[in-house]
Amino acid sequence: MLAVSATAALLSGCTASILNEAPNTDPLQSAKPAGSIPALTTPHYFVPGTPEKDNTYTPEYQLTLLADRDFGGGIFLVIQEEGLENAIFPSADELTEVYADRRNRLISQKYNVELACISKTAEEILADLAKADKMGEYYADLLVVSPSLFQQLKEKKYLQALDNIPFLELESACIRQEAVTELNSGWSGTYGIWGDALRQPTKGYAVYYDIEQAAAMGTPNFYSQVIDGTFDLASLLDAASEGMLTFDGNAADFLFALAGINSASDEGKALPESEAHAALLAKFEECRYTPEKGTAKDAFLKGESLFYIGELGDFASFAQTQQKIGILPLPKYNAEDADYPHLVDQSTLPILACPIHMNSLEGSGIMLSALNAASCDEIEEIFLQSAEPHVRDNGSALMLPYCVGMIRFDRKLIFGE
Repeated sequence: MLAVSATAALLSGCTASILNEAPNTDPLQSAKPAGSIPALTTPHYFVPGTPEKDNTYTPEYQLTLLADRDFGGGIFLVIQEEGLENAIFPSADELTEVYADRRNRLISQKYNVELACISKTAEEILADLAKADKMGEYYADLLVVSPSLFQQLKEKKYLQALDNIPFLELESACIRQEAVTELNSGWSGTYGIWGDALRQPTKGYAVYYDIEQAAAMGTPNFYSQVIDGTFDLASLLDAASEGMLTFDGNAADFLFALAGINSASDEGKALPESEAHAALLAKFEECRYTPEKGTAKDAFLKGESLFYIGELGDFASFAQTQQKIGILPLPKYNAEDADYPHLVDQSTLPILACPIHMNSLEGSGIMLSALNAASCDEIEEIFLQSAEPHVRDNGSALMLPYCVGMIRFDRKLIFGE
């Protein structure tokens, strides 16, 4: 185990190595100066399908449970793959940025360390790690990469196994065990994790519908169906018959992946091949609406479809329209399933991993634990609070916890298999 002074020296040396070996990389995205950290007061929501949290389940408290170390004011450097939203210094939306800034300052104050991040292409990261493999040293101690790059790095043996890194508890509640299982399925050892440090509620999917159009059509009360646990794919397609469902991105894949993830009878493998499933597929094609011009979202806002499936973050832009738009979670595949899943696929899944020949196993273990512990689900509650002013009716406000509450991972979606 490294002494504190040695750890600080290694972290400081990592900065010099960057300046000497990689002069053309992007500037360091340094952490903002530590100052007073305001208390975040948020309402406590009970998210369906999850246990109640203890009152001490806060970033401040979780950090007190971790080892005390002094990094001597050094820099802890993260290399992030270009094209991914920056996990350490996010800027996709104000909510995540403000939240992560507070988390980073808590960590900086506890460990006397400066967090920094450099973005590089997948090709550059591969080349750097190939060089590190030959020279026996690498200038950063943490990677944030896409599933496709993660797979390549594992196959080339450029990643450090995380199972025995000091001060990293892989069984922590702040690290998603289902994600660990799916990410490392078929491998001997754990090489990548997904934890609360990477959570981005706005990147999940939701079902939006035109409330007034639904009322005119005499559709059921969808809010009641969700609360009763009966809002499933069949009920969505029944209401969206005759070309009334449009979507962007991978929404269709998500809907039918529910069969593999959420159906107890299917055991999470292939889609069930049955007459009922075939009928559901045919029904989906009947309901699907594809606009001739513009995006699916534009078509929905023009009243050309009753339902639109898109990112949960779309609710903020919908609040500026004249339409009265309701929000629903993605439906269950079967009404008997317990929860409403919030699926994660390769387009929205950054992965935390450690490179071979990193400077300090101890330092990386501490910081991996700290980044996740100082996040510890708080962003979910902050998201719910910030979202409420943008929803158009009380029913939608009640739906928001269902939209973010049950994150599910599946290897087929993560790796595009």
